[in-house]
Amino acid sequence: SVNRLGAPDVFNNNGTSGAWVAGTTDYVFNLVCSPLLAVGDASNAKFSYYPNPVVDYLNISSSTKVESVSVYNIAGQKMPVSAKLVNGKVDMSKLAPGVYIITTTLDGGKNESFKVVKK
Repeated sequence: SVNRLGAPDVFNNNGTSGAWVAGTTDYVFNLVCSPLLAVGDASNAKFSYYPNPVVDYLNISSSTKVESVSVYNIAGQKMPVSAKLVNGKVDMSKLAPGVYIITTTLDGGKNESFKVVKK
């Protein structure tokens, strides 16, 4: 079946000296959703993180080796945080208070992502 996003009367530029006209056809949008910042269910007993909310250091433990860690703000911007765990910890002390998405890449390419509140 075909689903419609919007209406066929969306205004568009028809290329005639910048004139804008009412469209007479449906428009098709290809929406691409990247799983990079998706927050999954990290409740798996083999993977854990604490404390949440965090003040300075976020502890991450996993039965599988954590290859890298990325921290993103809620706008999707990558934060300047070390990509490697140091003694199982991520230093978040220099980040402003707010909500962050933590994405870890585990040995074998599996990803775990979760939301953390920084106080």
